[in-house]
Amino acid sequence: MLVVSYLSSQLLPRLTAAVNDLGADLVSAASLDSVESEIRRRQVGVVVVDPYADKTIRAREVARILRQFPATPVIAYTEFVPPAMRALALLARRGLHDTVLYQFDDSRARFGRLLVRASTRSLISKMIAGLEAERRALPNEVSRTIEDIFERPHAYSSARDMVPMSKTPLTTLYRAFFNAGLEPPKKMFIAARVLHAAAYLRDPGFNVQDIADKLAYRHPRVLTQHTLAIFGKRPTVLRREVNDEMLVAKLLQWVKRDDVILGA
Repeated sequence: MLVVSYLSSQLLPRLTAAVNDLGADLVSAASLDSVESEIRRRQVGVVVVDPYADKTIRAREVARILRQFPATPVIAYTEFVPPAMRALALLARRGLHDTVLYQFDDSRARFGRLLVRASTRSLISKMIAGLEAERRALPNEVSRTIEDIFERPHAYSSARDMVPMSKTPLTTLYRAFFNAGLEPPKKMFIAARVLHAAAYLRDPGFNVQDIADKLAYRHPRVLTQHTLAIFGKRPTVLRREVNDEMLVAKLLQWVKRDDVILGA
């Protein structure tokens, strides 16, 4: 995961510590324009900005980032002072969801979990974007169900769980997936669970048992079977060796039919 920040020297150390705990990479930008440049040219997982970093309210510039790059999660990290609070109030109306206040709720553990949660949203957006062509070939209800699977993978344990949400009979569901160039539905919710598991694995506070419980696996060994099937790696190895780009690419390969991918 790559984290890009625009923070004052006072706030940067706490974020740096949290990023290091996750084993992620951090780029400290010199300006909000530089933040935009990083998003355009690199696979950015999360952006952390202070809309009052230079003692000037930069809500307009941060709002532009929110508007132009909606798939990139943004966390505001700032001091509890009146101008900064005004900036946060403005940004809340422009789609900002996550805020951290200096010396109030910025413990390394809390910051780390917020980064993981935000990066998961980024991964979901990348997966949904990578399935755009296939989803266009699906009925609207089935397409929306795929989005829900990636948002709430713990709610799906078999293809039958997709029937009520998609309002589609099971046999029709299988046929729709095939016609859209997708593997059977089971692979879709396995991919969604593994995507969330890979994000949680970045947090040193979670072990494999914790993650299996969060994602409603019957046993951690089932999670291990899934990561071995997709990546050829156990979850603990996945934590160290798979970056965002590889994760999304492998999962997209897992859910798309080989004959379609290869143009057969």
